[in-house]
Amino acid sequence: MTSPATRDPDRPPSRSTSPSLVRSVRYVGLGVPDARASAGFYEHVWGLVRDSESDGVVHFTAAGSGVPCMLRLRQSDSPRVDVVSLAVDSRADVDEVAAAVASAGAPLVSEPGPLAMPGDGYGFRFFDPDGRTIEVAAEVAPREFPPGESSEVGPAAPQALSHVVLNTPELDRATRFFVEVLGFRVSDYLEDFMVFLRCGQAHHAIALARAPHVSLNHVAYEMSDIDQYMYATGRTIRAGYDLAWGPGRHGPGDNAFSYFEDPSRFVCEYTTGLTLIVDEEAHRPSVFRSLPEESDRWGTAGPRRPEPFVGVPDCGLFVAPPL
Repeated sequence: MTSPATRDPDRPPSRSTSPSLVRSVRYVGLGVPDARASAGFYEHVWGLVRDSESDGVVHFTAAGSGVPCMLRLRQSDSPRVDVVSLAVDSRADVDEVAAAVASAGAPLVSEPGPLAMPGDGYGFRFFDPDGRTIEVAAEVAPREFPPGESSEVGPAAPQALSHVVLNTPELDRATRFFVEVLGFRVSDYLEDFMVFLRCGQAHHAIALARAPHVSLNHVAYEMSDIDQYMYATGRTIRAGYDLAWGPGRHGPGDNAFSYFEDPSRFVCEYTTGLTLIVDEEAHRPSVFRSLPEESDRWGTAGPRRPEPFVGVPDCGLFVAPPL
């Protein structure tokens, strides 16, 4: 196996001058043309739990999880990313991130204040440089398990939201914003068209991919181990869904992957085993090459269908969702 190259010094900075206040991606909200079909897929095929529904918006989480929402679906005329929600520790952190975003010139959608979401909380929303709605939230109440639901993660069911990959035609600009304003750190690069960003020990919580237009590349869900990952992959295939790519194991992040398209043509991924970067000071980003032995170390994934990952142009840019 070939080794990744060292980082190109002309790339955007790999880390912020101050630690990131962002701890994780809380949830992704999608606008979908057929909310009934998409909700049925995530509940009955993908393995998530339909936790609540109000005003036509469906919230999903994982069985046994205290997180009140990992995926939000809303009926819309065209597919779009409604919101990507980021978690911080406190309302003071929310206010600090809001000040940094405003100083960077990013338009605020809402000022810091109470949130109307499962678990409530305190937060604000803004448009990132590509026009996506980003939410920053804290003090969200843990989910209460409904009667009869086990606190154990179900068989072959996602246990957490792992990461989100966003497509952008302005990769350097988007990377600078996430690093310099939101405090993310660069873990690795895939040549000059993908950047993997972390806000904790996990190799990436957000990744940015160069594309001809702004769109969603994919949303990844963490499985408890390699067996549960394979069982879930098989279950989705048996339900009649074709793999967009996988099963395989990536070079950047070293995680296993199986990608599918949901009924709205958004790509979702089962994954497990993402690298943890424990020694923050010692880590230096590497540049991986777009070679079969680096994109799929197992050599099992087969040809990748590129179209699903490019997606359709997002119709929700600089247009905040109604909820």
